[in-house]
Order: sequence, then structure tokens, then C-alpha cells
Amino acid sequence: MIRILALCACVATACRSDGGTKARDVVDSASQTAPSSTGSAIDSGAPADPVVDAGPTGEWQDCDGRLTLTEDAFSWDPSFGSCTVVGTAQYAAGELTLTVTNEAECGAIPWWLRLAEEGPAVFAPTVVGTRLALIPTTSPPTARIAQFEEALEVESWTLTSDEGITSMFRLCWSDGAFFGGGYRTADGDCDFLSCGGGIVAHDETDMGEHWTTACQGSCPCGGVVTVEERSERSLAGRFFGSNCARNMSGTFEGVPTE
Repeated sequence: MIRILALCACVATACRSDGGTKARDVVDSASQTAPSSTGSAIDSGAPADPVVDAGPTGEWQDCDGRLTLTEDAFSWDPSFGSCTVVGTAQYAAGELTLTVTNEAECGAIPWWLRLAEEGPAVFAPTVVGTRLALIPTTSPPTARIAQFEEALEVESWTLTSDEGITSMFRLCWSDGAFFGGGYRTADGDCDFLSCGGGIVAHDETDMGEHWTTACQGSCPCGGVVTVEERSERSLAGRFFGSNCARNMSGTFEGVPTE
């Protein structure tokens, strides 16, 4: 009987050997602090290295030739002629300075490299899409801007006047719009408009296709070449021009320049 009572008493008290003591603290293993890393700390707030603007670099062209720019040099390959103009390039504070280094050997210097009375040519360059514009900052000031495209559609013609004088004409297009052009004598005779110049406008009317020309120098000139007949392999029409000394006119026939 005594054993039965003792057993009941054990069940009632859950047989705890430390029934008279407080419960021990329970340790939550998930709340233990992980040991700290001994590696070097990274300061995420450190300022990034500033981006250096090296200026425009790459290749662009107009109807007179192709311009190649690197960070410290440039070259100009003319459409007419075989002499490549080379020099140094320096870009700082938003200005591009181009200095020709072979002017004595190469006389075919484009107008935008000859604007300064002395020293190099200086520009404020801008690149928008595929177009490069060189805005001269050289003294004396000028309203002319040299513009170039990454790629142009080009057509070249050799025209011979009714007097047997031959000149080469070159017209360029960008996305179907007239971009510019130029012409040069092919045989040294300058009586077909002039020794050379630019094609500054292109228009079409009921009378034909019109190329407006202009030239600079000591005796500026202007003219119009009117194409009255055109096929893939030939042109025919008439021309009219004038300069500081005289007027000139005639007819011509043309074939593609090979």
C-alpha cells in the first residue's frame, strides 16, 4: 500500500529530482552572434574615379575627304588628290586643337584647317548621332562650320564641256538628303566654271537637275550646272558661271568617274 501511494505521489510531482529549484535559462541558438570577419572593411561611400572626356575619336567624312581622329593625332584623306594631311590633336576644356605637321609637303589643306592667321586650328566639337560638327573658335571669327558624317552615299562624274575642258564632280547624300559636293579640274584647264570649288545646293525643277557651285579665293565665283538628261552611265546638260572677271557658259556631257 505504501508503494502504491509513493507511486501516485511521483506521478503527481512528475518525479523531478530538482523540484525545489528554479528552471534553468533556455539558450536560443539562433540568436547567437556570428563571429566578426577579420577581412579589410570596404568603404562603399568612396567617390568613383572621374570620367575623363578624351574628345571625339573615330572616322567621319564629308564630300571632300575623310577625317580620322584619335586622342593625340589626326589625318585627312582628300577625295581629290593623293596627299594625306596629318598632325597632332589635343582636346581640353571642350576645345579641340588640330596642328598640321606636314603642311610643307602637302598643299591640299582643307579650309577648316586654314582659318587661323597663325598657329593651329581650334574648334568646339559636337557629336550628335552619326554627325560630327567642328565649330571654329579661331580668330578671326567665322560663321562656317565643318560637318562630317560616319558614312555618305557618293556619286562621282567626269564632265567634259563643249570646248573639251574636263572637270570631276562629286555629290554626296546622307539618308537621301543632299549633304554637299565639290568639283576639280581634271586636265589643269580652269575654264569649266573654275579650277575647283564646292557644290553648295542641289535642286530639281521642270527644267532639270541643278547643281549650284561656288568658289573662294582672290576671284570668287559662282555657277549652276543643269543636268537635262541623266542615265546610269551618262549625263548631259548645260552650265553657266561667273567670277570677278568674266562670265562663261556652255554645254557638257558626262560619264561616271571610275
